[in-house]
Amino acid sequence: MKHSWRLPALSRPRWMASILFLTMTVCLACIPPDAPAGNLNPPSVYAPSSYVVEDLEANVHSDGNVLIVTGRIKNLTPKKMWGRIIVYLKTEKNDTLGTIDTEIKDTFIAPGGSGRFEVAADVRGLGGLRNVSVEFLEH
Repeated sequence: MKHSWRLPALSRPRWMASILFLTMTVCLACIPPDAPAGNLNPPSVYAPSSYVVEDLEANVHSDGNVLIVTGRIKNLTPKKMWGRIIVYLKTEKNDTLGTIDTEIKDTFIAPGGSGRFEVAADVRGLGGLRNVSVEFLEH
């Protein structure tokens, strides 16, 4: 399952406001409309049953040439897990411009634990980059 985060093409103050708005929107979108009050899990981005992507961030370096994507995969299963992260670099129309992959930084993710990931990509020449999707492939 893919998890997306939209990259705003705005000046720094407006960019920060856009991130705040995006964060609030994602949090609100993750609450099911028929969920009983007081029985909600912490917000996550399109959580499949075996893991949750948390703290997803995509930042473009000040020179505009390097994109850094970071986050955590939380293990929701009763067993250890490990896997790879694939980051899809996409246009506003969701066309894929390229991919980057990496392993979880922690060798195994314990039940209920989290594993960090970080990838960097040279995005020079990738005109139209506006969206980043993340997919976790469990091994």
